[in-house]
Amino acid sequence: MIYCDTSLLFSFFVGDNLEKEAIARLEFLQVNPDFLCWTSWHELELRTALERQVANLQKSTSREEAVVIYQQLDDWQLAGGILKKVEPKWSDVMNRANVIAYQFAAKFLGRSMDVVHVALAVELEVTEFWTLDRRQRGMAEECGLVVGSG
Repeated sequence: MIYCDTSLLFSFFVGDNLEKEAIARLEFLQVNPDFLCWTSWHELELRTALERQVANLQKSTSREEAVVIYQQLDDWQLAGGILKKVEPKWSDVMNRANVIAYQFAAKFLGRSMDVVHVALAVELEVTEFWTLDRRQRGMAEECGLVVGSG
C-alpha cells in the first residue's frame, strides 16, 4: 500500500504547477497496480483545498467541477478501485507526530500537516510514501520510509 499525500492528489485532480508530476505518479499505478491508502485526514484535507478553490475568484474551480472530482474520488474507492479506505488509531498517529515534530520539524521546517502525513504513513506501515513536498520527503526519509519516485 502506498501513502500519497493530499497535495499530490489535489495537483492531479485540480491541476496546478505540479500537475505533470502528479499525473506521472498516478499513471505509474496503471502499470504497477497497488492501492493508495485513503484516510479521513486525506478526505478532509482534499475537501478543504477543493472548497477553497471553488471560492477562489481568480483561479476558480466551479461547483460542478468539484462535484465531478468528488464523484471520481468515490469511484476510486469502489471495490477494486485505486483508493483503499483505512483508519489508524488516531492517538497513536498524534503521539508519533509529536515525536517526529520534535526530531525533524526544525530541520525540515515541517508544518503540522506535513508531520501528520508522515506520522500516518509510519503508523500505517506503508510500502512507499509519495509526496511532491520537500518537507515531507525529508522527514519521511528520516523516519525510514521509502519515498517513491513513481
